[in-house]
Amino acid sequence: MQTTDIFEALSALVVERYGTPATPLEPGTRQSDLAIDSILMLDLLMDIEDRFGFRFRSMELPRDPALSDLVALIESSLAAARPGH
Repeated sequence: MQTTDIFEALSALVVERYGTPATPLEPGTRQSDLAIDSILMLDLLMDIEDRFGFRFRSMELPRDPALSDLVALIESSLAAARPGH
């Protein structure tokens, strides 16, 4: 799965879950820009696992992560979930 595909799927999930934001979603859009608190972020991470079909091995994210941080976490988790890893 390409980075742009992951970003588009993640953006669709954010809109589905929290509604359309006031500004367009971009890779640099942060958790605080979306008014998502830490509990809602955990819910989003669980939704991501369900949507992409894997379990996070680590949910380490920087404070106030950007969507690009989530994309990187998804990419590394998908790579780790492949057979042979």
